[in-house]
Amino acid sequence: SWFRDWWPNFFRQFAFPATPPVAHADVSGAWRDGRRSAVFLRADAPGAVIRGVAFGQVQARLFIRPGFYDGLEVSVTHGSGAARGTFTYTLDPETMDWRRLDLKLDSTLDPGIASKIVGPTVTAVLAPFKLSAPPVLKLQGRFDGPAAPGGRHLSLQVQARTTGEIRFHDFPMRDASFKVDVKDDEAGAG
Repeated sequence: SWFRDWWPNFFRQFAFPATPPVAHADVSGAWRDGRRSAVFLRADAPGAVIRGVAFGQVQARLFIRPGFYDGLEVSVTHGSGAARGTFTYTLDPETMDWRRLDLKLDSTLDPGIASKIVGPTVTAVLAPFKLSAPPVLKLQGRFDGPAAPGGRHLSLQVQARTTGEIRFHDFPMRDASFKVDVKDDEAGAG
């Protein structure tokens, strides 16, 4: 009862089919008031699955309290690609509906993985791009959800460098570097 529903709801999106993670946790709180819980967690999980995507390795250092999940350090591997970064995920404290996801990543992962993890918003942003090989990405973004004070919004900055063929709205290029800024429904590339 210490953790209430917010704890299993967050961890429901993870699976550890290969082996349980090696983890260290520091937990504090009030037994009768789960809203005052706070957890520092460090985990190393080979073969972890996040939102249906199987990774080779996941390592994370997290600060967690009800409705607030701070990924202080996160790194993942998938095939020959890897990503490292930070995130902060917040929920409305009363309803536990999604408020905001702030994300900062350096990645060499296939961009399709982000679509599977984050969902349709990222899929729409990536739709105009066709790549022959995963790019080197620097990504910073803010995704406001339905419970955000100003409603749904998206702000995303991506810097990418590719090798091989890339197509943007079927326009062919090769070995390109580009920057994409997305603000809600508007995108600009350079």
